[in-house]
Amino acid sequence: SSKIGIRTAPATSRANCQNLVGSMGYGADVADFATEQGISDFNAACELYNDPGDDAGDYQPPTLPTRRPSPIPVRPRSSGRTRSRSRSRSSEYVEVVDTVQRCTEVTRALSSEREVAMDIEGIDLCRDGEVCIIQIGTSAGKVYLFDIVKLGQDAFNRGGLRTFLHSDRTMKVIYDGRSDSDALWHQFQTNIVQAYDLQV
Repeated sequence: SSKIGIRTAPATSRANCQNLVGSMGYGADVADFATEQGISDFNAACELYNDPGDDAGDYQPPTLPTRRPSPIPVRPRSSGRTRSRSRSRSSEYVEVVDTVQRCTEVTRALSSEREVAMDIEGIDLCRDGEVCIIQIGTSAGKVYLFDIVKLGQDAFNRGGLRTFLHSDRTMKVIYDGRSDSDALWHQFQTNIVQAYDLQV
């Protein structure tokens, strides 16, 4: 479908776009960390990832509160702790968005941004795959992780995510957004409008 096409906006500097995307590796790193540690709860993985302690290898899922404070401050890691993969992050705050009310609040706030970085994590990401997390980062260093597994269509219908992605007021900086766009259109009838693809 022609609606899947990515529109580019060359007026935005490539360096600024790359700085935005630099804050977006957090969600993928947490997903990798959760897989390594056998953690199925994404909020729990974020909490342990931000402050692993000395016994991260013997992790046991904690009893989580019904609502987490937001945003989540990312605490600096001690130089003595090492992992198999570098997890340096430029984001100051990371928040998991997993309620319709919070989704509405965040998408409304994001609408005032001139440009954001965006990435999607999923399983076999395409029209027949599964969208799991939509990451959106701001130039101020805040990263929002939209839990699409939990929110589903509500994130787009009631949570305002479709309205935000369809808006041409905010540029969405992506990297190779073909699979992302394919999945969003066929599963959620949503386009990424005003997209700047760094690979194009």
